[in-house]
Amino acid sequence: MKISEFELVFRQSYAFCLSSLKSRYRKTLAGFIWVLLNPLLMFGVQSIVFKKILKIPVPDFYLFLVGGLVPWIFISQTVCMSASILTANSGILKAFRLNPLVLVNSSYFDNLFNFFIATVIITTPVLIFSDLGPQWGVLLAPLALVPMIIGSFALSSLVAVLNVFYRDTSFVLNFIFSIFFFVTPIFYPIEFVPLEFQWMIEINPFYHLINPYRFTLYQPLSMELIPLMLKALGWALGLSVVSALYWRKKKNELFISI
Repeated sequence: MKISEFELVFRQSYAFCLSSLKSRYRKTLAGFIWVLLNPLLMFGVQSIVFKKILKIPVPDFYLFLVGGLVPWIFISQTVCMSASILTANSGILKAFRLNPLVLVNSSYFDNLFNFFIATVIITTPVLIFSDLGPQWGVLLAPLALVPMIIGSFALSSLVAVLNVFYRDTSFVLNFIFSIFFFVTPIFYPIEFVPLEFQWMIEINPFYHLINPYRFTLYQPLSMELIPLMLKALGWALGLSVVSALYWRKKKNELFISI
């Protein structure tokens, strides 16, 4: 029975992702602990620096930080890793005439799986021991992650194609994310940003993609989540349109340029 191209891409993406997960944990002593090591270290270091040393006056700072930091790590790592996924596997693509989306999908869902593990293991104890106590809004946390998942996938797909035609894309990304880490309210609230500079936050897609998730962890359940979700979805869909248009424009040149 003939299957559709969508189903074929899905099956191949699943197979590549499963293979990647198995190969990562095979013959390792620590297993998925390595997946947790980066976010745990980042969280620990930033907790000490910003809470203990700089003493940023944010109530329940640890919960505030984890709500922004863990999604940020996922977005930055996933997008940066996706940049070279097509060029690094050009031999596979040319040998099997594989749909390039298969490699992008498998890399993305591999990272998404690791993100969910890290989120549950790191965020749960912070929530339990929070001064605020678990909020009812946390029940909507999976829904609040939807715009981030869509938007980060769109960015990952876009930079994967960009790097085929502009090979310095992967290097530029590291520089861009280093800057955006400090201009995105991750370890400080938006209220700390002077009014004349808040326009920089409003045009920052990473802030809007992360903000609904942090809100569900940190704030009581309220209707304020709706405008945050709408903004996040707007950015996610906008990035998806840009990515889809660029893929359509360049798809016939991909195999020649890889």
